Amino acid sequence: MKKTLSALLAGLCLLIPGYFGSRGITGIWSPGPLLPFVFRELFRTTLYSLEYYTASHWGQTAGTILPVMLFFAWNPRLLYGQARTPKRTYVLVALWVTLGVADLVGSWGPGLRHQGFEYTLVAEADSAACIAVLCVLFFRNWRGVPSFGWNLALHWIFFAWLAWFAFPFLGEPI
Repeated sequence: MKKTLSALLAGLCLLIPGYFGSRGITGIWSPGPLLPFVFRELFRTTLYSLEYYTASHWGQTAGTILPVMLFFAWNPRLLYGQARTPKRTYVLVALWVTLGVADLVGSWGPGLRHQGFEYTLVAEADSAACIAVLCVLFFRNWRGVPSFGWNLALHWIFFAWLAWFAFPFLGEPI
């Protein structure tokens, strides 16, 4: 029961990074991550018959809830206290971290040119910190003794990173 409650609270806490990531306003605390942006715009364009404010509001709400839905859909066994990390998680984390590092390297120049040094530094430092923590948790879970706490931490940090700081928008202002 204790592990179920921990996993449930961790999943619901993903509403916080989901909220900041899906606001549609880029800034230091919300660098415009790719996943919520794409989901929000996709949802808003499907509701084109509604007035702009209503469609935008529903798109933001859907972008806020997206990380929670992905967290529970990706590994529902966390609710039952699963200690072993699934192999599909290792593949997903390795793929997204590799793409994240490539994005950090490739977006540094355009970020400096369009967003400025301070914004680019903070946005990339946040993403790099999440990537570093993910790498530590990845290797800890891969080589260490299976543990529910480490498994939950890996999944939570991964989906929080995707919702908040992954692939920050560093191009021309929209």
